Amino acid sequence: MNNIDINGLGNINGGNYDSVGINGMGTINSDLICDELSVNGKGKTLGRINTKSMDVNGLLTCYDDIEVKEPFEINGVLSSKGGLKGQSVIVNGRASFNKGVNVDKVEVNGDFIAGEDCQCGSFYSEGRVRVKGLLSGDNIELNLSLTNEINEIGGETLKVRKARRLIRVLFFTKSRRSKLISNVIEADDIYLEHTKCNVVRGKNIKIGDGCDIGKIEYSGELIINGNSKIREKFKV
Repeated sequence: MNNIDINGLGNINGGNYDSVGINGMGTINSDLICDELSVNGKGKTLGRINTKSMDVNGLLTCYDDIEVKEPFEINGVLSSKGGLKGQSVIVNGRASFNKGVNVDKVEVNGDFIAGEDCQCGSFYSEGRVRVKGLLSGDNIELNLSLTNEINEIGGETLKVRKARRLIRVLFFTKSRRSKLISNVIEADDIYLEHTKCNVVRGKNIKIGDGCDIGKIEYSGELIINGNSKIREKFKV
């Protein structure tokens, strides 16, 4: 194996490498397997990416699935027509996947999009999250500084609240009124603020300000402290 650096304009074949660096504008023509991938310029891969470590500080477009074995950060823009599998990811810029995401730990400070399900152990966000399938995890915390759209949420503990501090997120201009929009929420312990949802199911549920909920089903305790609209509520 060897090292490849693209500092100007270049194309390389896929294959096995120790490290690959894209500091200019580069295209990888097929599947890439490497120990280290660093993108500080503009990169494109036409096949899968399988790497031990990855840093995205520029723009990376991948036409297939991505697997990263070690924790990594996205400080630029990562766009994939496939999905993501890995240990841990911090999104400070923008990450978009057409398919599913399966990562132990996710932290979002920028913009995160999953076209299918997102499965994780823990999910923490202060940015914008859009999941077209199910967001599932043991612990999910959404601090709303922007509008989040998640089709379904399932887990053990879920906290949704207005961000306590105002943050400026890359790629956004004016922040609209922040809220969570979801069809179904289901978890053991739930706390919600500024959430619009059709059905909320759980054991212990606490509702704060700004919620618009069609139906709540709970088996333990229901506490409603805030100014919210709830059409139906049932103890099961």
